[in-house]
Amino acid sequence: MALRVAILQRVLSDYRVAFFDALAERLQQDGIELTVITGQGQPGEHLNEPVLQRDYLRRVQNIYVLGRGYWMRDTVRSVRAQDLVIIEQANNALCAYVLLLGRLCTHRSPRIAYWGHGRDFSKADTSGFAARWKRFWTRKADFCFAYTEVAATAFHAAGVDAARLQVINNASDTSALAAAVRAVPASASQTLALRLWPAYAASPRQVGVFCSRLLPSKGLSLLLAAAEHIYRAHQGFRLLIIGEGPLRDEIENYCKRHPWCVPCGAVHGLERAELLSLADFWLNPGTAGLAITDAFACGIPFVTVARYDHGPEIAYLNDSNSVITENSVSSFASGVNALIESPQHLAALKAGALGSGGSYTIENMAARFRDGIWQCLESKGRDAMGGRA
Repeated sequence: MALRVAILQRVLSDYRVAFFDALAERLQQDGIELTVITGQGQPGEHLNEPVLQRDYLRRVQNIYVLGRGYWMRDTVRSVRAQDLVIIEQANNALCAYVLLLGRLCTHRSPRIAYWGHGRDFSKADTSGFAARWKRFWTRKADFCFAYTEVAATAFHAAGVDAARLQVINNASDTSALAAAVRAVPASASQTLALRLWPAYAASPRQVGVFCSRLLPSKGLSLLLAAAEHIYRAHQGFRLLIIGEGPLRDEIENYCKRHPWCVPCGAVHGLERAELLSLADFWLNPGTAGLAITDAFACGIPFVTVARYDHGPEIAYLNDSNSVITENSVSSFASGVNALIESPQHLAALKAGALGSGGSYTIENMAARFRDGIWQCLESKGRDAMGGRA
């Protein structure tokens, strides 16, 4: 009988589809049947949830409980026959507690694994009740998948030893995005630039791009203030703001007053290729996460600030591919100005970003995840299947 693995995913966002496709293909080669069970987000989250059909995909209804948790309807009973159930490591994932309690009470229940950050990176305090609660339940899992080495450190701190841990190097579909950006002709980029900034047609330009949801946590206030400093120092500076969210009106009003800054609205996936082909640096003075891998795939250095609440993908940044400044308007502006004033340094960072991008891909992530699944199921899986294909 084939081994069966289920992944419970609260929401299937567009950037996860390619990963699940790649993982399902690899597991099928091993004779492992993958099921991804997913629900829907809440109004106001501004998530891109594609409508698609996959053999491995099963849709259920999420029931949100008082803003503090969510229950995936008709899920707990249906996964009891699985060999392994992988759950997002989130305190609000209520199904996880029922499954973990079942695992503790009987050996007939499926093995349970967490995947995630290791801790809540949005909180500076790791001694509070929520953090201790997360660590307690994390230790009860049979196995854990850490987003990055930074996340692995958090899992180790929670009490998960190396034998029960796999680092997956979280990524988005960077291969397709990189190819799409490379395929944009120089003439198309130039035409787009003239359309975006018709008043500056004859001017040389240095283009920064912000691409994320328009949320306060993304440091947009700092970005807009710093952008004015940068523009005063360098009249060729241009800024593209890609995204949708609650700060949209603020962004649009700012751009009306500063025509060198253009609001692009919500643009997803490969549709961003022409816009990103214009970019010299990726500006993200707020919380940074998977956008780092998108930037690297396109050969765009990532410029951010030092703050405690970055996602674990911050592990990918170093002096050869990015700039991290102090968390202030003046420091961030100075960091960007230094890049504009040093074309050689900027070129070196572009090369470094592109080189780093080759490491953080969906293909590598799926391969690492597959290895972790086999590591978790090793005794049962290898006895049943005779090892990996």
